[in-house]
Amino acid sequence: EEGIASGNIHKQSIDQDTMELPAASEASKQRHEAMLAEFEQRRRARTTSVPTDDGEVRKRLREMAEPITLFGEKQMERRDRLRMLLAKLDEEDGGELPVPDQAEILSAVPEVPELFYTEGSGELMRARGQILEDSLRKAAERIAQQKRKRDNPDENEEEQE
Repeated sequence: EEGIASGNIHKQSIDQDTMELPAASEASKQRHEAMLAEFEQRRRARTTSVPTDDGEVRKRLREMAEPITLFGEKQMERRDRLRMLLAKLDEEDGGELPVPDQAEILSAVPEVPELFYTEGSGELMRARGQILEDSLRKAAERIAQQKRKRDNPDENEEEQE
């Protein structure tokens, strides 16, 4: 009370009018809000999953009653257009997917691949055995040569002359 009486504290009464922002400040505020909305839309577009198959992209565009191809549009532009459309739809509905009352949530069980092979013929086994022997022999020769080269680096220079 003393501060108000001395004039150091000013208290706004309810009946006083609020000052309006100048036109330049209002325009600046609107530009800022528009930029924030654009950044939010781009963020939504980045997080929106879009099929990579061009046929699937065209199918989704057709389902949305959009043209499947614009003039001069390539696959990546078509995919980006679908991504932006999906992001806009996501923004309009608040990012929530409608869930029916009777929907059941199922957990996906990953499918374990079953071990599958067929036995090869005896000829195939012999050919693979021969390839194995040749490969092991060549590897042993290569290792021995590298060891000789490591132990005697001058040996390689003498062979080249």
